[in-house]
Amino acid sequence: HGHGGPVWCCAIDRDAVVSGSYDKTVKVWNLSSGKCVRTLRGHTLWVSCVGFSYDSGRIISGSWDSSIRVWNSDVGQQIASFPTLEGNSKYCLDWNKKSGILATGSRNHEVQYWDINTISLIRTFSGHQNVVQSVWNGELCRHLVTGGDDKVLKIWDPSSSTCSMTLEGHTSTVMGVQSDGDYRVVSCSYDKTIKIWDLRMGTSSSSTATAWAQWSGKQ
Repeated sequence: HGHGGPVWCCAIDRDAVVSGSYDKTVKVWNLSSGKCVRTLRGHTLWVSCVGFSYDSGRIISGSWDSSIRVWNSDVGQQIASFPTLEGNSKYCLDWNKKSGILATGSRNHEVQYWDINTISLIRTFSGHQNVVQSVWNGELCRHLVTGGDDKVLKIWDPSSSTCSMTLEGHTSTVMGVQSDGDYRVVSCSYDKTIKIWDLRMGTSSSSTATAWAQWSGKQ
């Protein structure tokens, strides 16, 4: 059976897709057949973000019920839950599978760094002025990128949790961020634009970089 509500998020690895929905479930799909092979139940509010590792057989899901849950993808059972604060809904996550570090963005304007293996909090990044809607946690761990309802992107030093740069230019919520792991960052927003940023244009924690290219969708 399919989802019983809007699908908020998905993740793919090899021949499997994992999805999270407003119906409070996580589903595992066979990519070749398009069929649902497993439904994971436990969240009490809609599932807003998911991560998936085929090799480790683990799924991570975040929800508006404030929880972050770890599941065994082979049997569909919950195997762990992170120690999160009640009322602090989860909006986004990015799982760095090589380092075992999970980054999550929350309603309380903060970003958390978690250790997947010990199910423990490593550090917290504070600086956004509103909900954190998007996060990128690269494999090289050179920097962490976040975006949110405060219309800005922030570049963080993962080792110290300090903000090294704030990127201003969007006029509405920043819904997605990606990086090449070096100096280029891409963001998309409710303002109908996609911006590409050059981090070499900023030099200090108080600096503001500007987008060197953008697409507005107009032809």
